[in-house]
Parts: sequence; C-alpha cells; structure tokens
Amino acid sequence: MDTSLTPFISIVIPTYNRADLIPIAIQSVLDQTYQNWELIIVDNFSDDDTKEVVESFADHRISMLQLPRTGSVAASRNFGVLHSKGEWIAFLDSDDWWFPEKLSMVFKAIQSQPDLIYHDLQIVSGEDDEKSKKKTKSRKLKSPIFFDLLQNGNDIALSSVTLRKSTFAKVGGMNESPTFFAVEDYDTWLRIAQVTERFTHIHRVLGAYRLHDGNIGKINNFTYLSNALEGHLKELNSDQLRRYESLYIYQIARNKYNNKQFRECTKDLLFVLRFGRVEYVIKSAIMLLMNFILRGITPK
Repeated sequence: MDTSLTPFISIVIPTYNRADLIPIAIQSVLDQTYQNWELIIVDNFSDDDTKEVVESFADHRISMLQLPRTGSVAASRNFGVLHSKGEWIAFLDSDDWWFPEKLSMVFKAIQSQPDLIYHDLQIVSGEDDEKSKKKTKSRKLKSPIFFDLLQNGNDIALSSVTLRKSTFAKVGGMNESPTFFAVEDYDTWLRIAQVTERFTHIHRVLGAYRLHDGNIGKINNFTYLSNALEGHLKELNSDQLRRYESLYIYQIARNKYNNKQFRECTKDLLFVLRFGRVEYVIKSAIMLLMNFILRGITPK
C-alpha cells in the first residue's frame, strides 16, 4: 500500500467509555476491502481503558483526538470532521460495525456523483452479537427528499452514512445544541436535503447496529422531537403535518394496543388510517380489526 496517499474517505467514530465495544468497530474498519481511508476516533476523555485499547491497534491511519465531554455527540463528530483530510466523511458509532465490503460498495456508488450515501444495517441485540432478522428501515427516498424525510420519518441510519465533506460544511455540520440530543443526525439530513437531492441508497446490509439500553437513538418522544424540528415543520402544510404526526401517533397507538388498552387506541389508529404511510396503514388496519374482535364488536 502507498502510505503517501491522502485518504479519500475519513471515518469518524465518537466514543466515551466503550473500551469493551470499540475494538469491534475498529477491526471492522481494518477489515475493509477498500483501504484508502483514515480513522479518527474522538474520545470524550473516557475513564476506562479506551485510550489503551485504541493504541493497541498499530496502524498509522488511526488517530485519536480528545474532546471534553459536553453531552453532545454532535460536537465530537464535528470535531472529527474538522480534523479530517478526506473528501468524503463516513460516520460509525463505537458500538456498531461494518461488513468488509462496505467501503468498496460506497466507493463504487460515489462514481455516480451523489452527495450522501446510506445503506441498510443488520440489527444486533445486546452484547452477545445476536443477530436478528430485522434491519434498519432504510429505503430509497422520493423527491422532494426534504418532505419525504420529514413526513415519513428518518430512515437513514447514522452508521451507514458517507457524505461529501463539502456538503457537510455547506450546512454547518451537526447542531450541537442540547435540544437536538439524539435528533442531530435527522436534523442534518433534513438540512442537507434542502441544498441537494443527490441521496443514494445502497439496498444492501453493509453493517450492524447494536441495540442496547445505551442507545441514545431510543428517544422517540413526540413533543421533544417536534420542538427540535420546529423550524423544519413550519415548511409543512396542514395535510403534510398530519402525515408527520401519524408516524408518532402510530407508535403511541401500538403501545396502547400492546398494553391491552383497546378502547383508548381506536381513535389513534383511525388517525393513522387516514394520514399514515402505507406500511403503518396496513398495521393499523390489522390492529383495528383485532381490536374489534377482542372487544367483541362487529365493525360497521
């Protein structure tokens, strides 16, 4: 390998006290079939063995920066990008990992001149790396991408994203405000969609997303999310806003249904039937039917 090459892709991994998990993420980068990369690990002054673990990987392409912990993972990602050399930025969380062909597939996709590339991820449960049959809900977005993302939800998993560094800079990076905690990636894709339509979805599972109690992405509070995205929501008309609301009303209705609150979930399910995306309309219709059966009511 020619060590004089300037890295084409810069990989940014933010981390804090992940000495037990980050080796898998790092090794998955080393195992890539595409090799013209640099790996920048931004550590928030972990008080475990993270520093020693990272240093045990003797590869000149790996560097570690330290940034005081502010509670904003967006700040760590921005800091990593600021110190990157590549034309393209790839994000990877320290508890996730990639499959060996990930960067090769991304490099191939880059030839068609996109600005942002994303793909599917396998969902893995717990620390035992137990793979499920489920994958993240990635899909090909429809134009206008901004409205598709906002009305139909964030279907872009952060550990799957590779984007032009210039595009990331154009939107000012990720918002580091505490009010965007766990929403900063969604907000970033929305802002990028306002300056470019060149999003490319690779319809393949090219990595793994670890599902555990520490995932900040589990925050799915409708009020919190709406407040964070208030600026974007102002762009929606009344019907588009109802479409957006239906995503979260569906989650509320499903929780009520699972808790056997059949009467309470009926109104919410009917709202989703009217305004929701197709997959949620189908699921809501099934729940409504079962609701009527379980309550001993024949639908009129």
